[in-house]
Amino acid sequence: MNATSDNRLFAVKYGRTMVPLIAMILVLSIVRLSLDQLVVQQVYGIGVMLIEVALTLYALDASLRLTGLCDDRLLLLSPLSRWQLAVRSTCVLSTYLLLGYIATLLPLLNSQSVNLTLQLANLLGYGVSVFTGLGLMLLITYAVKSIRERFQFILSTWVLLSVTTALAVALCVHALNSAVPSANWFLGVSSAENTVNLYAANLPVTAVGLAGHTSTVSLFILTNLVLGAVFWAGALALARRKHNFIRL
Repeated sequence: MNATSDNRLFAVKYGRTMVPLIAMILVLSIVRLSLDQLVVQQVYGIGVMLIEVALTLYALDASLRLTGLCDDRLLLLSPLSRWQLAVRSTCVLSTYLLLGYIATLLPLLNSQSVNLTLQLANLLGYGVSVFTGLGLMLLITYAVKSIRERFQFILSTWVLLSVTTALAVALCVHALNSAVPSANWFLGVSSAENTVNLYAANLPVTAVGLAGHTSTVSLFILTNLVLGAVFWAGALALARRKHNFIRL
């Protein structure tokens, strides 16, 4: 077994769940692109939101199961180190997540007033959020590796992830209110023409009223990128310690 086959196996394994979900987004996007009725808009908005949440949770859970619970047989069969497998797994998961997000942008093809700068910022911000969110999950799974009881490990991981993300959201909102007091915000992601999706780790904080604040948007993206780099550096440092990779 070589590195290429590892990537293929990850793609097939994760694709069994993620590809059908992405296909559902494509169907919703094509319907939304073709029809402009209010009920179609509502179905599209709610449907895409739920599917995106499912994709994100699946990716985080897949990372936890590989590195934390050690459920994947590749840990035993692959010639690569555990860290290298974690990185390759993250790359595959990130690719699927990005494809899902790009699929949500199809309805914008029917718009006559798309702000390309905002949409590119949204795409870049989402890519950075994937990097940061999966890095945070890796950091936490390595940090709680000493817990050897399966339920306690899963509970501790998700609690720490939730608390850290909530703290990041609070800091993000505080920074947004300080930088642009007139901006409105809400939790969640939007592909609407006049919104910017800021991210606290991997959780979206959508802002309305930042069309003329390109530097502010760039600063938020850069901050999340730096945060992600810190998470990945911390995960790498913890990964170099001796860990038990026996399945929990």
